[in-house]
Amino acid sequence: MKRIELNIKVRSRLESFLRGIDPKFAANPALESEWSIPPDEMSDFKNSINNLANQAKEERLHQYIIDNTDLVSFLSGSPWLASKSQVRDLTVLADSWFGQYQERDGVVIERDTETAGDGKLYDFQVVPAGTPFEFRAVVDICDRLIDSQQFPSPEGQLFNHHLELRWKKQGELYKVLLLTTLKLEPGFEPVGKNWEFLDRNAHQYSATDSRFPQGFTSDDVKIAQRYFRDSSTATVHFVALTIPK
Repeated sequence: MKRIELNIKVRSRLESFLRGIDPKFAANPALESEWSIPPDEMSDFKNSINNLANQAKEERLHQYIIDNTDLVSFLSGSPWLASKSQVRDLTVLADSWFGQYQERDGVVIERDTETAGDGKLYDFQVVPAGTPFEFRAVVDICDRLIDSQQFPSPEGQLFNHHLELRWKKQGELYKVLLLTTLKLEPGFEPVGKNWEFLDRNAHQYSATDSRFPQGFTSDDVKIAQRYFRDSSTATVHFVALTIPK
C-alpha cells in the first residue's frame, strides 16, 4: 500500500472521528467553500494587511493561518499549511505472508459520466485479507525528547558538534548509522576508508514560516551541515547535522 493512499485514509478516518465531536475540528478539503480558510477569505485578509511592512505582514499572516486552521489540517496540511506528518509505505511482514497474490478485476470509471468505460477493464493484485503490514508514521518536528521509557522512537536522529547518530527500527532490531569525526566507537563497523569532511553553514527558516505552525523555541538556533566525502572520488555520500563551535 502506497503512502499517498494511506495518508488519505488516515486523514479521512480522523476527520470522521473529530466531526462527531465538533464539526469545526475538521474542515472539508474536497470543497473550497468548506475549507477552514477559503481562498476568497485568504485573499481578503492578504489585501487587508498589504500596507504593512514585510516582516509584520508575514507575522500577521502566520498568526491568522494558525488561529483559523482546523485540527486535521493543522496535522495533515492544507493549501496554506504544510503537513507535519508522514506515513511511510506499508510493507508486508515477511514472516506472516506466503508470497502469493490474489488477482482482482477492475473497471475504469469515466470521470464525466461516472459510469463504467466501454471495454476498459484491468486486473490488479492484492494480498489476502488479514495479512498484517508494518505501520510507521513520522511527525517532522519534535522540540524535546520523549521520556526514557518510550525512547528510542522507531526512527530518528541526535547530533552534537562531533557526531550525528541515526537509527531506524527494522523488525525487532535497530539499524544504526554513526557519522563522526572522532575515533570509531566500539561495536560499529566502518563504512568505506578514505573519508574527509567539510562543514557548511545551514539556512534557518523564519520563526513565522507557516510551514512550521508550532514555530521554534529559539530564534538563534546554531546549526550547520557536515559533508562526508570520499577523498578518492570527491563524492559526497552523507550529509550530517552539526553544531558549530
